[in-house]
Amino acid sequence: MPAFQKTTSVLNIITYTIILILVLPGLVQHGMFMDGTQYACVSRDLALGKGSFWFPHLSDSWLKNGSSYFIEHLPLVYFLQSKFFLVFGESIYTERIYCFCCLLLSTLFVNKIWQLLPMESNELKRNSWLPLFLWITCGSVFWAYQNNMLEITVTVFVLASVYFMLKAIYRTRWCYLNIFISGICVFLSSLSKGLPGLFPLTGFILFYFICKNLSLRRALLYSVILVATPFLIFTLLYFFNADAKESLQFYLVDRLFYRVNNDPLVENRLVILLWLLTDMLLPIIFIILLAVLFKLKKVKNVFSIERKRLIAFFILLGFAGVVPLTLTLVQRAVYFIPALPFFAIGLSLYIVNGIEELKKRVNIQRYYQKIRYSSLIILSGVLISCALLAGRTSRDEEMLEDVRKICAKIPTGSYVEVPDNVYELWDFQFYLLRYSNIVLWPTPNKNAEFYLVTNPISDEHTINCRPVNIDLKNFELFEKSK
Repeated sequence: MPAFQKTTSVLNIITYTIILILVLPGLVQHGMFMDGTQYACVSRDLALGKGSFWFPHLSDSWLKNGSSYFIEHLPLVYFLQSKFFLVFGESIYTERIYCFCCLLLSTLFVNKIWQLLPMESNELKRNSWLPLFLWITCGSVFWAYQNNMLEITVTVFVLASVYFMLKAIYRTRWCYLNIFISGICVFLSSLSKGLPGLFPLTGFILFYFICKNLSLRRALLYSVILVATPFLIFTLLYFFNADAKESLQFYLVDRLFYRVNNDPLVENRLVILLWLLTDMLLPIIFIILLAVLFKLKKVKNVFSIERKRLIAFFILLGFAGVVPLTLTLVQRAVYFIPALPFFAIGLSLYIVNGIEELKKRVNIQRYYQKIRYSSLIILSGVLISCALLAGRTSRDEEMLEDVRKICAKIPTGSYVEVPDNVYELWDFQFYLLRYSNIVLWPTPNKNAEFYLVTNPISDEHTINCRPVNIDLKNFELFEKSK
């Protein structure tokens, strides 16, 4: 094997091992962030025939903004994930398999985008591991793939959209078809999470102003096609599908606009930019260390004008997915996850020449066999560790212990009355739904055979109930008198 191929092989093995280390252990264990568990419940119910595409179902007791349907977000992710439930069943690993598939697709599109870009040599193109490394080491990225967040699906479609966009620019064959496919991908990304999935629509205009090798006429024409595609699809759905119209109206007016105006999560609009900086701290530290330790600053002057423009294009495309979030006080770090691959690609373009220089200095191929075997041993260790961790609990251990005991005692699909303070323990409620479809009711329900309260017991509803001793840590379960 040629020396450059040996080096690339080693770095690929190391990068993919790091990806698995950061993501896989969390996927094989019990415990998931509340939102991810909630989405899995909705997807499972859709697979079972509860609810529909435009009116998903979460729980029989769910009521939000006057609707019993789960229209917190647009519904594509639930539909896609429901197909996994149809194939893999109701195992807790079903949504985790979905997360891993999203990870594989995202790595594929990052690689394909990198291969499309014009570079001075094939050696530089072989460094597709580099943007993957900078991307996966962002804190919120690997966390999102462990926790079934909507943004991991949005990332797939956003990356696909930009890939077909660049394909239309660099490969003129089937140009308009590629733009149309890119527009469909934007539609799918917005149907997965709403407005945050629309930022690739800025792509052609940004490319015109920054990269210069796209005429204004073509940039405008391509942008019109790109924007018109999702707009036309949403318009047709709105006017010719009654369910879509009702669902979209509720999402936009009663959910999105209401939340933006009445349910702020932060006090400062610019906090999202601080979160972006802290989220990318590890990639930034990596780049600084390379610059300081190996004096890679010397090689930056060899950049072509085209490379500098591409760096600026990808960085600004990333900011196009972040800056609009500052317009509202409803902010969470997870919202900008779909924009992070573009920062990673831009930064990789900046340091890839330095990486090539570093390879020559370190002469990695001299240690090829040792590094290769060490990486494979570590990779094997990760897989063995995941096999040993499978079925254990990574978070909410005490809560999940109570959930398991309740599920073992109460029949699947049962209704359980609870006071408001228990009903609003959303992670607890969604775990019960996900593990045994046990529905908590915050109001009296004649069909409920059990009553659940927190410790200590101080509730008049328990007077005519029989205690059920299953040694719960944070709750007391009662069986109602018949």
